[in-house]
Amino acid sequence: MIFGFYLDCGGRSHVEVFEKSEASYSEANQINHFCLEVDDIEAAIAHIRSKGVAVTPKKLACDDTFQAWISDPDGVKIELFEYTAKSAQFAGGDRIADW
Repeated sequence: MIFGFYLDCGGRSHVEVFEKSEASYSEANQINHFCLEVDDIEAAIAHIRSKGVAVTPKKLACDDTFQAWISDPDGVKIELFEYTAKSAQFAGGDRIADW
């Protein structure tokens, strides 16, 4: 079942669009998360942790990008990612989500 896709915004920028399975809607849940590309995810994680901010360990996601997660003060999730040579954003192809 296809539940999302990438919109190519030029260069290395993409917008991920996912279908939301819940039927509810409120002003408080318009943004699920946003994502920032980093050149070196290990260095980014170390830097963030050195500032006392909680960050998840690095994980290779189903789209073949490395990712780690933090949250802003309001609880909005922020995904940090590092592309790989196999990243779906550039390589294309269908992927199976492992959430």
